[in-house]
Amino acid sequence: MSARGLQQAFNRSVGVSPLSHLRNVRLDAVHEELVRAEPTTASVAEVARRWGFAHLGRFSGAYRDRFGELPSASLRADRGGHADTDGVVGAGS
Repeated sequence: MSARGLQQAFNRSVGVSPLSHLRNVRLDAVHEELVRAEPTTASVAEVARRWGFAHLGRFSGAYRDRFGELPSASLRADRGGHADTDGVVGAGS
């Protein structure tokens, strides 16, 4: 099977091109990491680069298209799972 034939078969099976699928997998991984990260110690640029996104402007646009918010909003979002300064989840200071 030719490379083009393989791409077409992948597209028929998965619904997107192999490169789009790979980008989505990487975006999902970045999203998970940002949601779980501590905003005071993590940076969007660092996480994006770790997952292979070299052009941060394009990354940010693709991220917004996929998740409906900027990556910085995902990093700052309080999803109720972060530990407070005393290390106890949900305990107030």
